[in-house]
Amino acid sequence: MHTVMKSLTLRHLGFAGISILLALALHNVFLAWLSLAYHNEQYSFLWMIPLITATLIYRARQEIFANTETAPVWIVLAGAGGMLCVVAHLPAMRLGPIDALIVAMVGVVVLWTGLFRLCYGRHAWRAARFPLAFMLFMVPIPQSLLESVIHLLQTGSALVVESLLSLLQVIHLRSGTRFVMPGLSIDIAPECSGFRSSMALLILVTLIAHYALRSRWRQLLLVASVIPLVLFKNGLRIVTLSLLAINVDQSFMTGSLHHRGGFVFFGLTLVILLTFCWLLKRSEKSVSRL
Repeated sequence: MHTVMKSLTLRHLGFAGISILLALALHNVFLAWLSLAYHNEQYSFLWMIPLITATLIYRARQEIFANTETAPVWIVLAGAGGMLCVVAHLPAMRLGPIDALIVAMVGVVVLWTGLFRLCYGRHAWRAARFPLAFMLFMVPIPQSLLESVIHLLQTGSALVVESLLSLLQVIHLRSGTRFVMPGLSIDIAPECSGFRSSMALLILVTLIAHYALRSRWRQLLLVASVIPLVLFKNGLRIVTLSLLAINVDQSFMTGSLHHRGGFVFFGLTLVILLTFCWLLKRSEKSVSRL
């Protein structure tokens, strides 16, 4: 037992040492990544991912590190990741700063995954597949895809707003994402698309689905349910603020409820998602009894 613990400690020290050396060698990549997360609110969730990944691995450490070995062949995967980090910054690639960072961060994830299997072996890698795959959230979303997602959220939210206003029999005119109501005109701007809260919900529900559900299709169904619920949340928030502005005070459109009240609607959406997860969990148990 003492020999096994000593061997595992040496593996941990070796892996930690290699990780530190890589962080130093790729410090420009990590500094650019942290700067993006700090200065661009659309990517503000990025810094949380390594912390969550480390927590997941630590919590499952007994299972992950129960059987370790060295797998030298996986140096190839680590090398491929390293090559991506180098290629991303070659002048010949002519990549913009964001695109170069995306390629480099994909390289970092591949590199670190390869080193993990190299140092700990097949069993540990299989037990840690989810935390390792979760690191893909560290990769920034390409700008073109980000703009498309935000546009989809704007358009979908506008459809929900129109449906709710019609259901409540509120007189309105719609032009794209712009609504005109008695005494009020609003436009669902990109900042109001709910992208940040959508990513927060997606990350949170991905974790819940993995640990609460066993069936793969139920996990996917729970994660997919984030999209319609986010659109409903956005639409409900916009309609609520609009009606308060029309019937109570115009300051609701610029006050604290508008800027800092998102957690109320986020909490409501999370309650709905947790209820849906509970129903899926019950259906799993019912099937297992058959």
